[in-house]
Amino acid sequence: MIAHIRGILIRKSPTRVIVDTAGVGYELLISVNCADRLPGKGQEVRLDTYLHVREDIMQLYGFADEAEKEMFLLLISISGIGPKLALTILSGRGATEIRNLVSRGDVAALTTIPGIGRKTAERIVVELRDKFSSLSEMEDTAGLSTPQAEAVKALVALGYSRQIAEKALKKAISDFDADPDSVQNLIKTALKILSGR
Repeated sequence: MIAHIRGILIRKSPTRVIVDTAGVGYELLISVNCADRLPGKGQEVRLDTYLHVREDIMQLYGFADEAEKEMFLLLISISGIGPKLALTILSGRGATEIRNLVSRGDVAALTTIPGIGRKTAERIVVELRDKFSSLSEMEDTAGLSTPQAEAVKALVALGYSRQIAEKALKKAISDFDADPDSVQNLIKTALKILSGR
């Protein structure tokens, strides 16, 4: 898998670029939003990449940053959306805007993107909304130490909300002197608190 390419930008259009790396010219398909963020021809450029392989074609796709690439990968995981349509979606709206539209369930706004009908827009909202919720919960534990974050995830997996799990963990550490570096001890103490024992 080619994770990224760094080299000199030889050709640039709104939908494709050629990057020269060590004398080899790599053609990458890109979104219009990505093209807008690239430097001029002759400048050094770095693009995150995705290599799409089918029995009849190998095509390299380029992205301005990791967020755009992650959104592309999420989009192509949806039935009926291939790499070219995913690029069209990213060209019509940036990765952050797509995430916001999906979170709000704004099907009408998604249908304004060329090639996206109502059924496809609804499928995007349904399939990506849960994934975004999971990602948000993971991001929300970023301020915790690793053992505490692991303990929160374990409690959430047991059916507790993240907010209740964090509250129980804080109480476990402050009131019950639970070892903040022991995932097992944190979970055990938090479960005692949550069960009222």
